[in-house]
Parts: sequence; C-alpha cells; structure tokens
Amino acid sequence: MEDRKLNEKESLELITQMIRNSKKNLRVGSGNMLLLWGYLCAVTAIIVYIFVLVTENQAWNWLWFLIPAVGYPVMYWQKKKEENLC
Repeated sequence: MEDRKLNEKESLELITQMIRNSKKNLRVGSGNMLLLWGYLCAVTAIIVYIFVLVTENQAWNWLWFLIPAVGYPVMYWQKKKEENLC
C-alpha cells in the first residue's frame, strides 16, 4: 500500500467504505462461538471454585479439562447445524 497524505474528502470516503464493508461482513450469530467458550469457562470456574471451597480438595481442579471436552463437541455440532441451514 502506498504512503500518501489523504485530504479530508478522501479520508471520509475511506472511513465510509470501511464501515460499509464491516456492515456487509457482519452477520447475526457470528459471535456465538466466543459466547460458547466464555460461558463454558465461567461456569467451569464457578463450579471448581465452589467444590474446592466446600471440600478443600484440590483434585477438583481436574474439572478444568471439561472445557475442551465439552466445548469442542458443542462447537462441532453448532458448525454442522449452521452448514445445514445455508
């Protein structure tokens, strides 16, 4: 890309074009995977914290391995569901 100064009109046109492209590429549900992993991590953290606090047994930290064990199959299922809708 060339390095040159843009005047006000060109700068506003570039910004407008970028906003238009972002709106075009944005679709409903595109952040579902991020939400899946976020919720899964939060729920696992709360469960592990409560179990360790109540039982004082550090072995409950093994539950952290549930995140990928649950997350990947759900993510795979979600992707398959999206492909079937298109």
